[in-house]
Amino acid sequence: MTSDGLSDALVQEFTAGLRSALGGDLLGLYLYGSAVSGGFDAGVSDVDLLAVTSRDVDEADIAGIEALHRLIVDRHPEWDDRLEVVYVGRQTLAVFRTGGSLAVISPGEPSISATGWSCGSKTSTSSARPASPSSAQPG
Repeated sequence: MTSDGLSDALVQEFTAGLRSALGGDLLGLYLYGSAVSGGFDAGVSDVDLLAVTSRDVDEADIAGIEALHRLIVDRHPEWDDRLEVVYVGRQTLAVFRTGGSLAVISPGEPSISATGWSCGSKTSTSSARPASPSSAQPG
């Protein structure tokens, strides 16, 4: 268990499962949000992860990824509705300001689909929208 209450075993198990589901397409898995910024509450906070893949995630990948998420929650029920992962291809990440595809698994929250908001969906794939010039961050 890390000092903030996030289970190392959970992260390692999820990472191994994701490597199995995506194979060589998984390039990196990044933790962000309260677990990194210091506001993590072990009993309440979710785990926010960004998975970078060598290509955009497609429908075939989603089936394996959803199965992994269900397996993790079956083994660690305390994380039900608290494991949120954004899957993005390397090319999309490189040009995020001009758009691309994302796959988001965010249980218990509304998710963005290509047609707009859909409540209750466990998974969505959407086209990323470019940031408006006034909201774009330098960098």
